[in-house]
Amino acid sequence: MSVATAFLALVEPGEQILLPDPGWPNYAMAVALTHGKAVHYSLRPENGFLPDPEQLEGLISPRTKLLLLCSPSNPTGQVYDPGLMKALMEFARRHDLRVLSDEIY
Repeated sequence: MSVATAFLALVEPGEQILLPDPGWPNYAMAVALTHGKAVHYSLRPENGFLPDPEQLEGLISPRTKLLLLCSPSNPTGQVYDPGLMKALMEFARRHDLRVLSDEIY
């Protein structure tokens, strides 16, 4: 699984990875392989099942190292528009995060 391989290459034990919720269950299992910590951000119906950069701000800690994005989303099917992607990239830059974009769907 290439996501697990990427996590192993990019994350040290104890570091945190931001994962979408709902999301593919294997993401959390792949985080466990790194001995890292999965921190879930909500894809809520009232937000169109899209990530909320403001919510992500509240999840950041000094141990946060990677933001996982999935567009089109599994399982919601939502596609992130260019404005949202720009906001997410600015968020990642501001917090010196790596971004893994799973676009398999």
